[in-house]
Amino acid sequence: MPDVREKVITLRVTSDALTVFAARMARKLPRLERLAMFGEWAPGLFHLGAADIFLYLTTFTSVTYLQLSTAHSLTAITFGRLICALPGLSHLSCRDLAFSARSGLISGSFLMRRKPVTDLELIRSDDVAEFFATSKMAVSLTRISFVGRVSQSLRQMLLASESLQSLILTIPDLGPDVILQDNTNLEALTVNRQYLSEWTNLLFPAAQSLRLSHVHLVCRDPLTLAIS
Repeated sequence: MPDVREKVITLRVTSDALTVFAARMARKLPRLERLAMFGEWAPGLFHLGAADIFLYLTTFTSVTYLQLSTAHSLTAITFGRLICALPGLSHLSCRDLAFSARSGLISGSFLMRRKPVTDLELIRSDDVAEFFATSKMAVSLTRISFVGRVSQSLRQMLLASESLQSLILTIPDLGPDVILQDNTNLEALTVNRQYLSEWTNLLFPAAQSLRLSHVHLVCRDPLTLAIS
């Protein structure tokens, strides 16, 4: 049983682990702020008969940070129900997350969260970027940290992130640029890339934002340029 004094619990997700954890620890961890889940998502974990899992998770009102890592057999609808079950969740971190089924990706029910997710960290998790774009949950994002290749999912999420204030991009040397001229609330931009010449199309449209006050460019050739 987790120590109630701990603020971080790392949970390897299996059908038994999540069910037992949610049921037995409901309302027993009032100080829990961060929850990390990783491992295999057992098929059928969230079938209709297991709906009580989400009900139990709604009692974890103090959890503000959720980390999901290397999760397999996770559907888009399950992902949406999971993050919406935690009423105080504001910071979500996903690493190597890909959905096994995409049905239910667009759903107005995900707009019913009592508190919006405002801080999103994605490492090679394009499906999550698409989820936030199509579910309109990206509207509330104020900070995004993204590691991976530039994709249509990333572009769609950034386009929908009208409240975005801080963006950190770590992207490969090759591939299309990210256009940021529609992110008019952007104040801080950090880009990790190899060549300065590749930043032209990314930086100058973003610089048109009147609120952009901090730009941090990191390259590996080696030169670091910081403009504050």
